[in-house]
Amino acid sequence: MIKIKASPFTCKIGDQVAVDIFNQYGLLIVAKNTIINEYILKNLINMGIKDFWIFRAAQKRQSAGIDPELDEFYENYENNIKTLKKIIQNLSNDDQADINNLDMISDFIFSEMACNQYLVKFLCDIKNHDNYTFEHSLNVAFYSALICRWMNLTEKKTKNIIKTGLLHDIGKTKIPLDLLNKKEKLCSEELKVIQKHAMYGYNMIKEIISMDSDIKVGVLLHHEREDGSGYPNRYTGRQLNMNTKIVSIADTYDALTSDREYRGKYTPFTALDILMTEGLTTYDISIMNTFVNNLIFHYVGSQVLLNSGETGKVIHIPKYNITRPIIYVNSELVDLSKENQLNIVGIVNDTSVADQGNTGP
Repeated sequence: MIKIKASPFTCKIGDQVAVDIFNQYGLLIVAKNTIINEYILKNLINMGIKDFWIFRAAQKRQSAGIDPELDEFYENYENNIKTLKKIIQNLSNDDQADINNLDMISDFIFSEMACNQYLVKFLCDIKNHDNYTFEHSLNVAFYSALICRWMNLTEKKTKNIIKTGLLHDIGKTKIPLDLLNKKEKLCSEELKVIQKHAMYGYNMIKEIISMDSDIKVGVLLHHEREDGSGYPNRYTGRQLNMNTKIVSIADTYDALTSDREYRGKYTPFTALDILMTEGLTTYDISIMNTFVNNLIFHYVGSQVLLNSGETGKVIHIPKYNITRPIIYVNSELVDLSKENQLNIVGIVNDTSVADQGNTGP
């Protein structure tokens, strides 16, 4: 069983409630360990419950017949998670024995981002709360690789940036788990402890002679921002290398689309909207626009869940409002840029939606 944060629109019949659910008045409405049924699900929607923790049976990831090559990709992804986990745990113990395996992982990522048409959707779908740190690092490396591809960077530079993504959070192995997983808002002193992970990570790899200095600097500075609002040194854009600029965007996007202890995950549409709105002064505008404008079009044809409970299919991404697409729902075209009350609250597996007879034109 895995523990994840869900909403009434993303949980499934048969999921088990992991933490007591209370209404806005503090009254218990669903007790811990309750199995979600259709009646409970409808009540949660009607009461306006936004999100809650559930247990879900862990399932082997499979391609559901979409493409036979995906099965091989899933297996390789899991194997690379195990390899990365061993590398990071060894580095945490000052052991560099497996560091050369970074080349193997970066080769895997570089080859997949060039030929896997399902990669973007896959990365958004595979979040596992129990293995967050390592999946997040691998995903950041993947998103970073895609940015490099869209920017037409060389293979050598791309693999260099991939390695930065893989190692960017290694310093968190030095942070207490209870602090990393704290649900409540962190106080100023706790934030200072968390922020030390950037320096810890740099110190773990700074003496590795075979590692390019741009990787080491990228690990140290991945939380720096263009306007000087980041940490640890409050550097501005001119002081940041390409590794830092790219990995910081990939890091933020994957974090936004992941369940965290203190909030549920955002949809890709909401995450990109947040990135574009809040990132105007904090990220490199050119790189951010490259990422957003290329990534969003991977969701054309996707099945989405609306806050109305309806499902639809993304038909068109308008250039004037790319996070509010035109969708096909209930045999009609709906322009979300003109329907302020409707919002996308989830990306739905295509095979599960197809059974509902709502596949679009």
